[in-house]
Amino acid sequence: MIITRHSCSRQLSPAGDLPPREKEPNLGKTSRVVSVSVGAAMLVKGLVQLEDKPFRSLFRLVIGGYLLCRGISGHCPVTEKLDDTVDKAANLAANTFA
Repeated sequence: MIITRHSCSRQLSPAGDLPPREKEPNLGKTSRVVSVSVGAAMLVKGLVQLEDKPFRSLFRLVIGGYLLCRGISGHCPVTEKLDDTVDKAANLAANTFA
């Protein structure tokens, strides 16, 4: 079996034959750039101040890592959940007042 970089980056489904479906990006270009920039800055600041302020640095590392992943992937589960909630509320209002 030949393992390539591409094949290692994807996990197999429980059936073992198909990779899991990737989430569609739900962030715009500006949001992604801001997330990557702020996330990287928080990671650097968290690493620099790790010995002086360990709890604050841990917080920065966690939030910075999340923002960096959010920006790179282009998918935010919080935005997805909020969009779903707004859509449900709009449908409910349309059905109630129609």
